[in-house]
Amino acid sequence: MNWEDRNMTSKTSFNSKGGETAKLNPEKAWLKESLMKFKLIPIILTVMYFLVNILPVLIYYTRFENIASYVDTGMRMMNILNSGIAIGAGVVAASTVFGYLHKSASVTDAHSRPLTRKSLFRASFTSGLIMVLVPIIITGILYICVQGAHVSAVFDPETFSLWFSDESKIEDILTLRNAFGWMLGNFLMVVYSYSVSCFAGILAGTGVIQTLLSVFFLSLPAMLYSITQGYLSIYLKGYSSDFEGAKYLSPYAYLFSRGEYPLSYFSVAPFIYVAIMIILVFASLELYKRISLENEENSIVVPYVSSALVVILTFISVSANLLISDTIFSSSESMLISLVIIFLATVVSFPVFCMIADQTFRVFNRRNMKILGIFAVLMAVTLMFTMFDITGYEKRIPKISDIKTIDISGSSAFQDGSGKNEGIAKIDNPQTTDKIVRLHSAIISAENPEDPYENTSLFTVTYHLKNGKTIKRTYSEVPESVNKREYSNLYNDKYIRDCEKFNLSSLNKFGAWIELERYDDNGSIVYKVPKDLVSGLIEAANNDIDQWTAKSRYAFTETPEDYGSKGIIVRATNYKYDGKDDEKYINIDRNFFENDKNINEFILNHPELFTKANQIENNYY
Repeated sequence: MNWEDRNMTSKTSFNSKGGETAKLNPEKAWLKESLMKFKLIPIILTVMYFLVNILPVLIYYTRFENIASYVDTGMRMMNILNSGIAIGAGVVAASTVFGYLHKSASVTDAHSRPLTRKSLFRASFTSGLIMVLVPIIITGILYICVQGAHVSAVFDPETFSLWFSDESKIEDILTLRNAFGWMLGNFLMVVYSYSVSCFAGILAGTGVIQTLLSVFFLSLPAMLYSITQGYLSIYLKGYSSDFEGAKYLSPYAYLFSRGEYPLSYFSVAPFIYVAIMIILVFASLELYKRISLENEENSIVVPYVSSALVVILTFISVSANLLISDTIFSSSESMLISLVIIFLATVVSFPVFCMIADQTFRVFNRRNMKILGIFAVLMAVTLMFTMFDITGYEKRIPKISDIKTIDISGSSAFQDGSGKNEGIAKIDNPQTTDKIVRLHSAIISAENPEDPYENTSLFTVTYHLKNGKTIKRTYSEVPESVNKREYSNLYNDKYIRDCEKFNLSSLNKFGAWIELERYDDNGSIVYKVPKDLVSGLIEAANNDIDQWTAKSRYAFTETPEDYGSKGIIVRATNYKYDGKDDEKYINIDRNFFENDKNINEFILNHPELFTKANQIENNYY
């Protein structure tokens, strides 16, 4: 007979109601006992879901327009209060149903009953699952019951709009489809939180540690992702920070970032989260079957996991201190200060985490020194690939012969005038390509002086290579010395200039209209240009753009005092969709000054532009 059989299959009957039932089906008896013992959890959760989701609808049942945007936000899984309840419910339920593991008396009592560990885990897990799912089902049914909520008699649909501009209608919010979608979205959030918390409960030796570990595991992907982005963006010059992947780190982030009704789209991501839940549940079961009960009431019952957590926590703590310090101090000081910060943060944080894990002040032993060595290796590898850039990421520029096309963009220059792209895309002109590569090389080679007049406009270059790969770099600081040479050469390039001109036929396809804004030190007034004047205005604007040089534009002046305080902005804009459920927003600005003769002459000859009828915005106070 193995250890589990000796300790888990005794003939002792339950000390609870239904003794005969307990003898016949001990797993079912444990499940019922757990549900009865912790029946307040689903009751409290139901009340909380009701207060956040259903009560507002009942209050404004006959004036639904007053609460429509709030309800719509909840149906799209973007109600932070509702998400907080779902996350907290999983943590509380797991901490409760597996709370017996963290006390000597309850551990002995539970494991003296006629149950195998597998049966005991299954019954405990199922009871908690019922506790967190039933309140969601009840709330979903209530959503279906309040579908009769309606707008008031004075409701004017012409003046009403929801938070979201996807052409949703107020009558499409409280529907059977959306109610089921709300339930599925909350099922995904709460079960994910519950599964992670159960895994933490098996690893933890005390109730407090289980709760802390649950919160830590739930936030770990976001912390590691943020730290990774921090290392790359701070230490690798030209790295383009991309937080697009953050929305996939958890069901909560994913559903919130989508901002859509859960049943209105199909995605693989929810199935991945379900797979993670299944893996965590089976991992929890296997760990539970193997843990030694003598280790219960330790901080972490699995020694190797305890060591790994110390390494991860120390790495996060040291990295956070390092990244914060390196955003404060200048580059000339940062290397020495960074090493000092790493040393001090390690000296403080590592012993603290060891004390928590070992539950003793005696942390300087051979085992912990090995753990410190593992952390040192992890930290060294991280710094080698970021701070010391052993891969040559910063200086990597493709050969011109390997480049297929290039995209460039900047906050004050290199804007496509057709509305098709934010920047100038698919550049394949050989001369222009050569100028872009020269500019990129100059930026990499230049020492960034601490110059108060340094150009801080963003410049992004994306290389599309012939082998299918893409290289993207973004620079937030382009030194003035580079501005006066390669940056100016590129800005003066005829191909670039032609791309920056307004392309009226392309803009018309996107439904864009033309606005003209006159501004000075006291404010501005925006006018919508009448259709019969659009072509003439655009022609005048393009003629001036054709004569622009880097030296003549405010983006390349020596000091901020040289910026124009009086001028004209010609703007192409729209607020329409391209028919693919993705907003195609056009916002192209071209700034003109007194030395732009064509645009000023056109305006002088057409005073009818500035009538009250054409005025759409007045920013004078």
